[in-house]
Amino acid sequence: MTDQEWEELYRKTESRMKKAFKIILEIIVTIIIIIAPFWMSFVYRTEYKIKTITTSISPDGTHELILQAVGEAAWPFGPANGRLILMENQQEVSKRYFTIRDDGGGVRDDSWAVTWHVDYVEVILFGEEQFDEQILLYYDGREETKLLMDTAEGVGDEKQEVTVESDMQEESEMTIQISEELNPEDVGLEKLVQPYDKYAEVLKQIMQEHTDPNGRVYNVDERWGFENNAFAILDVDGDGREELIFSFNTGNLGSMCEVIYDYNAEKDILWEELAEWVDTTYYSNGFIKVSDSHNHGKDPEVRGIWPYTLYLYNVNTDSYQLQYYVTSWDRQINSENFPGELDTDGDGVLYYILEDGKTTEDADVQPMNRQEYDNWVKETLPEWCVMDVAYYPMAEESIQKYLESSLAVVFFKEGV
Repeated sequence: MTDQEWEELYRKTESRMKKAFKIILEIIVTIIIIIAPFWMSFVYRTEYKIKTITTSISPDGTHELILQAVGEAAWPFGPANGRLILMENQQEVSKRYFTIRDDGGGVRDDSWAVTWHVDYVEVILFGEEQFDEQILLYYDGREETKLLMDTAEGVGDEKQEVTVESDMQEESEMTIQISEELNPEDVGLEKLVQPYDKYAEVLKQIMQEHTDPNGRVYNVDERWGFENNAFAILDVDGDGREELIFSFNTGNLGSMCEVIYDYNAEKDILWEELAEWVDTTYYSNGFIKVSDSHNHGKDPEVRGIWPYTLYLYNVNTDSYQLQYYVTSWDRQINSENFPGELDTDGDGVLYYILEDGKTTEDADVQPMNRQEYDNWVKETLPEWCVMDVAYYPMAEESIQKYLESSLAVVFFKEGV
């Protein structure tokens, strides 16, 4: 075959390939055009479509609370998203998104119970796979939320609406609520007042003097700016009152810590609920998970897990107490005295949930295989209990911005 014939064959082959590619591309585009509307409709219906389920009207008729479903419950047994909209005289006051875990059920008329109060409306959200969740929507736009861990079962079988007929009735209901949810002798009635002004003072002192009012010293490595530290203010222990969290990470490794402060306004006492390493995860069921700063355990290559400590909130002491130390043992690294007969899944790693100062070598400690450990984690530290803690940089501007966003009448300036 001559060069001219080869060149002609090449041109024809190239032309055929271009035509074939064009046809394939047209087919793909056509399929996308046909499928896209159906897919977009499906995504919109399952993820974004807003459907009003029911409404509740305040006794005086000035406020309306709307319960809406956002999309559909995740198939087959996943959570459902929804939102609450509080209206006042046809004007939106606040909008609150939430998630219900109800064994695959969607947001329904019996997913909530509503109680109207003088200055706020209380909503209890129910789900088969979650603790009842209490949401308070104030008429001035503020919001509060907490899990009612002592009413996880048998509550909310029927929808209830309670209205207030007089200030006397409201005062009586408030007294009952305090007596049932808070022990005044343990935590004090002052818990109901958010101490934003005190927390502003504490943050200012830490920022300027690198000490807190109790004398704790934060030794700063001057190579790092103090604004690289962070703070958060939220109710992490579920007692109805917000705590101050200060995360100190600009010192040497041994001095880094995260401190949870609480404040008794009546006695003017600031105390620490917990002071630990900075790698923390907060759970709404009362647990705090703190990873070890170093791994000196028997699984240094972390084929199992990085060791951590679990603290549990104690309402009687208003502080966190050590509950478990969790670690793993890797036979490949530490084979001596490894209880191989208990390694039922044969992966060479055992998991230990240690209490009361026990160690992995104590004879009365029963280790777990991976599946047993995963089941324990799901029961003790479910993912839906993880709290979203919003940290702010340790700077005067961010402190002021947070206080303003919290509607606290606090001016962060000299003498306040």
